[in-house]
Amino acid sequence: MALAQIIAEPAVPQILVGTPSPDGIIQTFEFEDMPGHVCLETLTFTERDEVTLLTQRTIFQSAADRDAALESNMADGINESMERLDELLARLALVR
Repeated sequence: MALAQIIAEPAVPQILVGTPSPDGIIQTFEFEDMPGHVCLETLTFTERDEVTLLTQRTIFQSAADRDAALESNMADGINESMERLDELLARLALVR
């Protein structure tokens, strides 16, 4: 897979791996509170009874990185990301 593009948010660089598709997204992610500790995320979208299930998996470089992320404000960041996704999906629904 080739690096497709870089998404820049303040202090939270993400690199998409390959091309996002309706099936999923693969990207690197660096938590703002843990600079230099990059993880790999996969997001998959699965249709079930006319509802889309989003599964997000994160692979950390070490158990210590994972533990530090869990002890940080990671949940707040995930909730913010899901709110942004909800907003995007609502806008896309209007286009249909």
